[in-house]
Amino acid sequence: MTGKLAVPATASEELQLRYDIIIPDRQLLDAPADYVGGAAPTASEEQTRPDEIAEIHFDEYIPATDRLDYVIAASSGLLTAALDVLWVGEFSLTGAQAWGREEANSFVMKVARSKGYRGNDLSGAIRKLESLFKIANDQVTSELGGSLQHHLRDFGHHPTAIGLLFSILTQFTGVGFGTDTQGNFKSVPIPSDELIGKNLPEKLFFAVVVWAFHLISDMAGSSQSAGAGTGIPGPLLAFLKEVSTLPVIKDIKTKYKDSDIPFSVWLSKLFNGTYLGIEDKDKIIKFDLRTEMGILHEIGRQAVPVILNECIVKGFYFIRRLCSEIREREIQSIKDLGKLDPENFLPFKNRTIVRMTTVSSGVFMAVETSSAAVRAVIKNKGINAGFAQDFLLNINYSGIGRFVIACAADSKYIAEDFKKAYIAFAEKHQNTGNPEIDGALSIKFLQLSKNQAVILSSLKLQKVLYDIRQEKDAKQIASKHEWMSDWREKAVDGDTGLSIEDEAAIYQSIRAELTDSLDSSWLYLCALELALFKPYFPLNSEQGKQCKTIRACKNLYEKEVFGHRQDVVTNSDTDALITAYKKYIGTMSNRTRKTVIAVAATAAATIATGGLAWAFAPGIAVTIAGGTFAGLHGAALTSASLAALGGGAITAGGLGMAGGTAIIAGGGALLGITGSGAVTLTRLLVSTSKEYTLNECAKLLTFCNEVLIKQYGKKTVVKEIQASIEQGIQLLEKEIPIVDECTDNAEKERKKIEKEKAESLRYLHKCSAELLKLAEG
Repeated sequence: MTGKLAVPATASEELQLRYDIIIPDRQLLDAPADYVGGAAPTASEEQTRPDEIAEIHFDEYIPATDRLDYVIAASSGLLTAALDVLWVGEFSLTGAQAWGREEANSFVMKVARSKGYRGNDLSGAIRKLESLFKIANDQVTSELGGSLQHHLRDFGHHPTAIGLLFSILTQFTGVGFGTDTQGNFKSVPIPSDELIGKNLPEKLFFAVVVWAFHLISDMAGSSQSAGAGTGIPGPLLAFLKEVSTLPVIKDIKTKYKDSDIPFSVWLSKLFNGTYLGIEDKDKIIKFDLRTEMGILHEIGRQAVPVILNECIVKGFYFIRRLCSEIREREIQSIKDLGKLDPENFLPFKNRTIVRMTTVSSGVFMAVETSSAAVRAVIKNKGINAGFAQDFLLNINYSGIGRFVIACAADSKYIAEDFKKAYIAFAEKHQNTGNPEIDGALSIKFLQLSKNQAVILSSLKLQKVLYDIRQEKDAKQIASKHEWMSDWREKAVDGDTGLSIEDEAAIYQSIRAELTDSLDSSWLYLCALELALFKPYFPLNSEQGKQCKTIRACKNLYEKEVFGHRQDVVTNSDTDALITAYKKYIGTMSNRTRKTVIAVAATAAATIATGGLAWAFAPGIAVTIAGGTFAGLHGAALTSASLAALGGGAITAGGLGMAGGTAIIAGGGALLGITGSGAVTLTRLLVSTSKEYTLNECAKLLTFCNEVLIKQYGKKTVVKEIQASIEQGIQLLEKEIPIVDECTDNAEKERKKIEKEKAESLRYLHKCSAELLKLAEG
């Protein structure tokens, strides 16, 4: 097999498609039973070998603007990783212990002075606190660990929620709780009730207040070995000691020197320093509260380059988007700042910043971890017994934690990308032959689901409202409002309430639909249709002159609002779709580049979805669905057909008549279904008008080039589409008579229609030729 499976890096490069290319006897792997799409390799294509794999890489068609985001993110990760290696250096347990002891000593002195101590000696400060805050648990020191292990094995000396709970239980039961030397849970009666409260307030005072101050007196060691003696376990070690009494945990063994020791014994060795200690007693590291404090400090020191990395990425995102927002909103003064939408430039809760963070933190972790491995190898002169310890001490744990958090935030998008990669890979490797291409071949695309049609109609409504808000002329505003009301009644809402009024709710619906749907390609379709939608077209024959006087404003809703309110389709994506559309309009019309631009601003505007699709919606609906409503005629048949395309009557849960109009006007007109009462795709096109045919062909070419080929690499599908259209053209050529000279008016009208069809046929020929170029290019 040749070619690569492209996995996009951003929301703007989605693999799956809402466009459905229906081919008989071809079905996507794992697709719903009623969904048939894609295309399998033809018999002439090289078959998949057993050892073949899908190569995943960034798509080459990622816009340069998006690539810059990832280049900056990766560069930031590289720069801050270098800073970490050169400045932060090795994670030092010895330094952590020294820092923790210094901080603990200082804290004990401050607390002792607050309780009346006037000296400068740490031993005196500890004695002062010990004399003021005695607890009952010290009476069972020998039964629960002795002088060295008592603070670890006695749960009443643990600075945790469980330690507090056992302190309270001791006051109410007169029993101390902890473990024996083998880690088994143990309870020991308190010999004297001198330090047991006589009533509820006293019990709580001893259990909470006195207990807390007693732990402070013990945290810096005893008065005999102040600052260096046995302290109390930190929250982490204390928690591990508490859970080590559970049956499953208690039986865990860990390696120590040449033997296996129980988990609880390993914890004891951590606490007294024999596990992390070396033969040199000055380097023994006791894993107590002071060391845990120092480790947090070390992690905080490691966090500096991680935080800097975060600031660079989010700062770049913020500045770049803010400048873009100021430029697109045409901010000229402080007063204009109210036009800014913070959602468009704040670096939070959108796919782009999440992916940039994943890239930057991933690069940081990769570089830093590689450096840690290299330093460990150099220090140990190879991979030997000391390698693992030095490697772990050189790792930036803050960086690892940030990368894990970034991956968790990005997991939804990563899962989507891999799902799309799998589906595309499965589709590419279906081991089937070529389908028989004939008049029965169905091509269905540019069709939206019920929810997606509602979203598109709502976006179009917002585009009209946005244009009205930009209007300054009172007469124009009144005319636009009048047209909008008529348009909403006939094409959008009707009696169904098809549009969503609140703009924020629209984008919330978009986010929900993106989460629920298999892919996000439908939003690209919405973007194309929204950009092509030009309001103020005639809704009936009487509105022609009136609509000519209505001037749309220059502001573009799809770029100034839509492109910023969602994270999938960027303005670059919309530009690419429209550029391709204009190109194909010009190609099939034999226009020069300058003329193409003019067409896009004038003629193509009337060809676009809003006007002609609306005008031909009833006829197309009858053509496609009318055969299912035998006995209906005229308006009744049109209404039933539109309702059928909309998913059924409102009472049946569908969108009703207005919904059918919305789906057709939304780009679902290229529906060719053979059989009872239906026609082929090509016949459907030429039965409308040459402008309509030109428009739909341009859409088809845009879809095939920008989506099927550039994102999917599906030249086989494009070839099959081209073959089906070519075959339809051949059938139609037999039915279109040659136009001869005539004098009769009726005959002239008939020949005018035939000439219109012939022009549509020429567009189809050019469309077929362009499709062939795409398929074979």
